[in-house]
Amino acid sequence: MENNGDNAQAAAALDKPPEKPTLSRFGSLMHSRKASPVSNAVPQTPLAREKELESELIKERTQRIAAEKKVKTLEAEVEELSATLFQEANEMVSSARQETAALQEKLEVMEQRVVEQRPVGDLETLHKENGRLRERFKILEQRDGDRRRRLEKLEAASKRIERVRTLLIPR
Repeated sequence: MENNGDNAQAAAALDKPPEKPTLSRFGSLMHSRKASPVSNAVPQTPLAREKELESELIKERTQRIAAEKKVKTLEAEVEELSATLFQEANEMVSSARQETAALQEKLEVMEQRVVEQRPVGDLETLHKENGRLRERFKILEQRDGDRRRRLEKLEAASKRIERVRTLLIPR
């Protein structure tokens, strides 16, 4: 009966693919290297190996040149986007300041007119108009605050662009 069990184990062992021999640590490092297809097929002469290495060098150089061109293109694009971003932010700030200054001047002129045209006894109308102008001025200040927040966001985006740019610059 034991013979039958041994025969079954032997038959099972024959059905399994043979185990790969384990490599030493050094052998496993060498095994992971990619062997060139030519070197596996036929032993190379030094001249043939030199030509193969030269062709690989040329290939690597062309790939590097292409990568450098891509980096330069991306850097130029980042630079252009940064310039556009700052230009738009400056325009927004400038227009907000001009609008605020114009409305402040208009408010002062209107207050002066009201004082000059109306008798002192018509204070209720004067207060109403003054209140309306102050509300308008508050709205403009809120807009100015909103513009400042947007400008801060733009500046933060610009800083992120600069960080990306520093990551892209080859060292």
